[in-house]
Amino acid sequence: MTGVIRARFITLFACACAFGSPIVAFGQSERGLRHGQISELRSSTGAAPSVAASAPHVAGDVLFLDDFVGFHACALVGGGPGCEPFDFNGDGQVNLLDYAEFMIRFLPGQQGDTCAGPKTIAAIPFTSDNTNCGFTDDYDEICDFNTPGAPDVVYAFSPTSNVIVNITLCRNSNYDSKLYVYEDVCGVRQSDTAIACNDDDCFTPSFTAGAWVSQLPEVPLFAGHTYYIVIDGYDAPGDPNDGCGLYTLDVSEATMVCPGTGSCFVAHATPGCEDETCCGLVCAADAFCCGQNIEGDGVWDPFCVQAALSLCGPPPPPCPGGTLAGAGATAPTGLWVAGASDLGWFAGAVNRLEEFSAVGSPICQVRWWGVNARTTDGDNYDPCVKNPDSYRVRFHADNLGEPGAVVCDHTLTPTRTVTATSYATAGGDLYPLIQYDATLPACCSLGAGWVSVQGLANVDNCVFLWMSSGQDGEGFHIVDDGASTVPEVYDLSFCLLAGP
Repeated sequence: MTGVIRARFITLFACACAFGSPIVAFGQSERGLRHGQISELRSSTGAAPSVAASAPHVAGDVLFLDDFVGFHACALVGGGPGCEPFDFNGDGQVNLLDYAEFMIRFLPGQQGDTCAGPKTIAAIPFTSDNTNCGFTDDYDEICDFNTPGAPDVVYAFSPTSNVIVNITLCRNSNYDSKLYVYEDVCGVRQSDTAIACNDDDCFTPSFTAGAWVSQLPEVPLFAGHTYYIVIDGYDAPGDPNDGCGLYTLDVSEATMVCPGTGSCFVAHATPGCEDETCCGLVCAADAFCCGQNIEGDGVWDPFCVQAALSLCGPPPPPCPGGTLAGAGATAPTGLWVAGASDLGWFAGAVNRLEEFSAVGSPICQVRWWGVNARTTDGDNYDPCVKNPDSYRVRFHADNLGEPGAVVCDHTLTPTRTVTATSYATAGGDLYPLIQYDATLPACCSLGAGWVSVQGLANVDNCVFLWMSSGQDGEGFHIVDDGASTVPEVYDLSFCLLAGP
């Protein structure tokens, strides 16, 4: 069969071709579609998925469909619908190249061709019967094999809450596939930036040449991010279907079984923890935490606690609205540092100073964050509660990029609030983040300079450690041990505020 595409009022017959025989047919009258228009992929009566063009018309009442054997046309044969091979691109052969040509000419807008215009997954569970034939080859990842590339299709999903998903092509895809996921930004070819990638994992009813169809079980996705799921192929010489074919994409929430007791934020000698959601997120990232590693001997160790704090714990509170200068504490997910700033430090008094600028109002209130710890050598620490908990807060003028003369000097007993945020160390200790709030006896007028916070009272070597920030853009602070001043390359957490 050969011919040209026309659009007019016609009577349409749709059929699914199964090895050359029609298995379902119906008729309806509608206007023929114009160039670039085609209905989406669908399955007919539960049989092999077919791509049903709503009206492309070729030399008679004809609808194009495909099957898993070759590209066919569904035409009027003896007054009724029938199937026969169709050479759509006119090269003398009937194969998937005809299907690709058909999709290029009639698929609407090629949505999903790149991450800039992906197909959208609004919610899960989600299923899509489609093809990568006719799409361009924009992306590629190596997992575990490298190829010259194949056509790829992109889906985007933005979860509204943290979720673990199964992503699979294993239900009934019919070609040698590849499947990978990017977070927020799609990588350049073979950039190794995918958060998950799989090449070969399963057979399907329509692909039995080998376990070369792809799936990604238990992929953790997080609210606030957009994930790009790329359906690709393995296009090696002689490979079945040349890396192109029909696929069924299923995305569903994974069911994680997390046995265990005890807090997710405290290390213990058994696998798992009591919060099933948090446990599932942690174990998807590190199977050892739930005893699901190859050896099966995992425990909920300090690394699992740190992962729980990162994935499930609340973030530290930010500076309030109207803050004149400063930034909140580094989250447990970040590279946090807590440095001693206390008269009672085991090696002698130490004071830390942080720079600020562009303050347009008098400073009347100060907020800062830190933890309490006990040490006698600077290497081994234990959590403690500093009591009494008084501080010296000083404001210095700036002297050529270093702290200068003291402008304001106050001794304070701030309001102490233990927040819901905690930090775990490699040794398994858990340090709650403490928020300190103080109103100055007299407001300090200083548009730019340095602020220092130093703990005063010391009982049983329990001292104040000032928590890092990393958000205010300076990138360093000054440490003064009484003998010298040296910079350390991280910022400290504090907020300078005007009066109530």
